[in-house]
Amino acid sequence: MAQTVSLAVLLVAVLALVLAMVRRQAQTSRLTALNRQLSATVADLSAREAQLSQAESRFAKVGDILPAPLSLSDRHSGEIVYVNRAWESILGWRFQDAVGKTATSLGLWQDPSQRQAFADEFKTKGCVRNLEVRVQARDGSSRLVSASADNLDQAGRHLTMTVLFDLTERTVIEEKVHALNAELEARVERRTQELKRTNAELSQALSTLQHAQKELVQSEKLAALGG
Repeated sequence: MAQTVSLAVLLVAVLALVLAMVRRQAQTSRLTALNRQLSATVADLSAREAQLSQAESRFAKVGDILPAPLSLSDRHSGEIVYVNRAWESILGWRFQDAVGKTATSLGLWQDPSQRQAFADEFKTKGCVRNLEVRVQARDGSSRLVSASADNLDQAGRHLTMTVLFDLTERTVIEEKVHALNAELEARVERRTQELKRTNAELSQALSTLQHAQKELVQSEKLAALGG
């Protein structure tokens, strides 16, 4: 009887040990599967990150060639993720100063109504084309620009690409041309009035001479009759 009990206890212990081993193997299998999935996910993310880095590098090279300020911003938050060298040199904010900020927080928009017009056109048309607005550079100077924007999806990120063509120099030149034209027109008008006055004086002088000539002829005739 004692041997039977001992055998039963031994069988229970063996079964418990086998069950524990089975459970441990199952857990190990699940952990191995999870580890494989995790490794695959990490590998996929690393590949995507490498592709994204390559895409960003290529875009940065192209963007830095462009002589006009160009920026990429998150379509939803508006946070800037990239600016080119022209953006830095013309507007004054360095790459590290602009990234993570919005155009509004930087104080780029000089006129809130123009910012709203830009946003409304983008929302309605899905893009902006050659909208003349005034922006404020980091040094406080005002610049007139022609703004264009479009959607850009890059490696799964939804971005807005904005290009600003600086019209400040063109505007200065146009203002100088207008001022010069106005000055020339004023000079022409003054000269025209002077010529009119001179012609009137000449006409008056000619009329006086003609009248004196007639009187002289008349006097000579009278003198001849009297002689």
